[in-house]
Amino acid sequence: MKKVILLIIVAALLYNCGSDLSYEEQLKNYTSLVKKADSISLAKDYKKAEDYATKAIEITDTLAPALLSRGNIRLKLKKWDESIDDFDKVIEIEGNKSLAHKGLAIAKLASDDEDDFLESINIYLNYHNSDVQSHELRAEYYSKNDYNKAIEDYSYCINAVPLNSSYYLKRGNLYTLNNQEKLGIKDYQSYIQLNPNKNNDEILYKRGTLNLKVNKPKEAVIDFLKIENPNSRPLTFSLLGDSYYQLGNYHEAIKFYSTYIRLFPSASDIIEKRGLSFQKMGELNKAESDIKKSAMLKWKNKGFFQKYWLFILYLIFFAMTYIIISIFNTEEYDGRKAKKAYMFFFVTGIVGGHYLYVKSYIRYTLYFILLSVLVYNSIYSIISFYNYKYILWNDILDVGKNKYILYIIVILFGLDLLSLSYLVYSSNQKVRFSVSKDLPEKRQQEITDLETATKQIKRNLQILDV
Repeated sequence: MKKVILLIIVAALLYNCGSDLSYEEQLKNYTSLVKKADSISLAKDYKKAEDYATKAIEITDTLAPALLSRGNIRLKLKKWDESIDDFDKVIEIEGNKSLAHKGLAIAKLASDDEDDFLESINIYLNYHNSDVQSHELRAEYYSKNDYNKAIEDYSYCINAVPLNSSYYLKRGNLYTLNNQEKLGIKDYQSYIQLNPNKNNDEILYKRGTLNLKVNKPKEAVIDFLKIENPNSRPLTFSLLGDSYYQLGNYHEAIKFYSTYIRLFPSASDIIEKRGLSFQKMGELNKAESDIKKSAMLKWKNKGFFQKYWLFILYLIFFAMTYIIISIFNTEEYDGRKAKKAYMFFFVTGIVGGHYLYVKSYIRYTLYFILLSVLVYNSIYSIISFYNYKYILWNDILDVGKNKYILYIIVILFGLDLLSLSYLVYSSNQKVRFSVSKDLPEKRQQEITDLETATKQIKRNLQILDV
């Protein structure tokens, strides 16, 4: 009924448009122009095709075909706003079932209006769900933010066109991003099977990486070795090294790590991995050499704070313990006890707390300087080799005068352990002396004052006798 009414309206408009041609002739010209526009568009002469579609619309703009044709042609010309106008008019004429929703969705997406794109493509697929291209279009949109929905659309495409290998590749990539590695491996396998004569280096690389990630090093080795031109993806050599390392074939791991290192001599992580492989083979000298070289390369790339954050933390810790011990060290006069001094020695000796307790500030300062130099000299070793204890200790002792500083600190601690009671006694003596040293002076002053007063009394008595 609606179409009948529309045809009556169109006929009336064509009849009253001032043309000498009959309704049938105008409609015939209209149809002819639309066909020419579509035909010329297929030949990719989009500008000329647009002109023909416009001429058809000039006959009447109340029919959808010419507007739809011109909208699609303007998509090819990347006239997004003009095509949106055409598609909107088509939808006004035909309603939600219109094919124009697909073109409108494409134009909205191209003009970065993604919300309207999704609305339009969903309306279109609600009535034309069998359109595989539209499912692919929506899958590409979802690939940016919703992997599960994108996978769902690509799955529809694969069910509809199972021999289209690109769908397997795109879905495999999404499975990889969605941490569904095993499903990604299957899709990459399907892609390779559908393209047996094609250079599949990229897909083999991706599948090999996934196999390695899901702890299938043997399959990863097979994939990586099939790559025809591994030099185009040098990381292949490193990944082969990782695969053989997981398989326990350390000799092969070293071979491929070495190949990668020859291409990238500053690859610190790979040099370290080769060192670990040497370690597994019992070649400790080579292992230590690689691990140290790797550590030096990493150290050069660190910023100031990354290098010295531990030393800064040490200084802050030392300052805080100084303040805390000073606050709780409240004994007055000669109240310091040897027992408490030993408690400070065993609990806070590492920060010189026992020196603060007995107020031996010279020893405290000497200890702080020695320990600070030792820590500063050892920062590189601690940060670089904390995972390698057998290298860490030797490297610390090899730096500067660390060995001698450590000997001095150990000797100081040994002397403190033996002489701490004396230090407490000495500290108490100093307090007593500081309290009592002024007494003789006060007594002498009192005697002098008494003698002066006595003399004054005698003089007064003599005056009275006279």
